[in-house]
Amino acid sequence: MFNIGIAELVLILVLAFVLVGPQDLPKVARWLARSLRVIRNTIKNAMASINIDEDIKEVKKSGNELRDTIRDIYPFDGEK
Repeated sequence: MFNIGIAELVLILVLAFVLVGPQDLPKVARWLARSLRVIRNTIKNAMASINIDEDIKEVKKSGNELRDTIRDIYPFDGEK
Protein backbone atom coordinates (compact mmCIF):
# COMPACT_ATOMS: atom_id res chain seq x y z
CA MET A 1 0.00 0.00 0.00
CA PHE A 2 2.64 2.54 1.03
CA ASN A 3 5.53 0.53 -0.43
CA ILE A 4 7.37 0.39 2.91
CA GLY A 5 10.11 -2.18 3.34
CA ILE A 6 11.16 -4.01 6.48
CA ALA A 7 14.03 -1.57 7.19
CA GLU A 8 11.73 1.45 7.01
CA LEU A 9 9.12 -0.25 9.19
CA VAL A 10 11.71 -1.07 11.86
CA LEU A 11 13.00 2.52 11.77
CA ILE A 12 9.45 3.87 12.23
CA LEU A 13 8.82 1.51 15.15
CA VAL A 14 12.12 2.47 16.86
CA LEU A 15 11.36 6.18 16.43
CA ALA A 16 7.85 5.71 17.81
CA PHE A 17 9.25 3.77 20.77
CA VAL A 18 11.78 6.52 21.52
CA LEU A 19 9.42 9.46 20.97
CA VAL A 20 6.32 8.08 22.68
CA GLY A 21 7.82 5.74 25.22
CA PRO A 22 7.04 2.14 26.04
CA GLN A 23 4.10 2.90 28.32
CA ASP A 24 2.15 5.07 25.91
CA LEU A 25 3.01 3.17 22.72
CA PRO A 26 -0.06 0.85 22.92
CA LYS A 27 -2.36 3.86 23.45
CA VAL A 28 -0.87 5.66 20.47
CA ALA A 29 -1.14 2.53 18.34
CA ARG A 30 -4.85 2.13 19.22
CA TRP A 31 -5.49 5.82 18.51
CA LEU A 32 -3.71 5.56 15.18
CA ALA A 33 -5.67 2.43 14.22
CA ARG A 34 -9.00 4.10 15.12
CA SER A 35 -8.04 7.24 13.21
CA LEU A 36 -7.11 5.27 10.11
CA ARG A 37 -10.37 3.33 10.34
CA VAL A 38 -12.39 6.57 10.54
CA ILE A 39 -10.50 8.05 7.59
CA ARG A 40 -10.97 4.88 5.53
CA ASN A 41 -14.72 4.80 6.29
CA THR A 42 -15.07 8.50 5.45
CA ILE A 43 -13.36 7.99 2.10
CA LYS A 44 -15.52 4.93 1.40
CA ASN A 45 -18.71 6.88 2.17
CA ALA A 46 -17.60 9.79 0.01
CA MET A 47 -16.90 7.45 -2.90
CA ALA A 48 -20.31 5.83 -2.44
CA SER A 49 -22.04 9.20 -2.52
CA ILE A 50 -20.14 10.13 -5.67
CA ASN A 51 -21.34 6.91 -7.28
CA ILE A 52 -24.91 7.71 -6.20
CA ASP A 53 -24.63 11.13 -7.84
CA GLU A 54 -23.45 9.49 -11.06
CA ASP A 55 -26.37 7.05 -10.92
CA ILE A 56 -28.83 9.91 -10.41
CA LYS A 57 -27.40 11.73 -13.43
CA GLU A 58 -27.74 8.57 -15.50
CA VAL A 59 -31.38 8.09 -14.47
CA LYS A 60 -32.18 11.74 -15.25
CA LYS A 61 -30.54 11.38 -18.65
CA SER A 62 -32.59 8.25 -19.37
CA GLY A 63 -35.76 10.05 -18.27
CA ASN A 64 -35.01 12.97 -20.57
CA GLU A 65 -34.38 10.61 -23.48
CA LEU A 66 -37.66 8.82 -22.77
CA ARG A 67 -39.54 12.13 -22.62
CA ASP A 68 -38.01 13.22 -25.93
CA THR A 69 -38.96 9.91 -27.54
CA ILE A 70 -42.54 10.19 -26.33
CA ARG A 71 -42.74 13.76 -27.65
CA ASP A 72 -41.48 12.55 -31.03
CA ILE A 73 -44.12 9.82 -31.15
CA TYR A 74 -47.00 11.95 -29.81
CA PRO A 75 -46.29 15.58 -30.64
CA PHE A 76 -48.31 18.12 -28.68
CA ASP A 77 -49.39 21.13 -30.67
CA GLY A 78 -51.24 22.83 -27.87
CA GLU A 79 -54.41 22.99 -30.00
CA LYS A 80 -57.42 20.71 -29.84
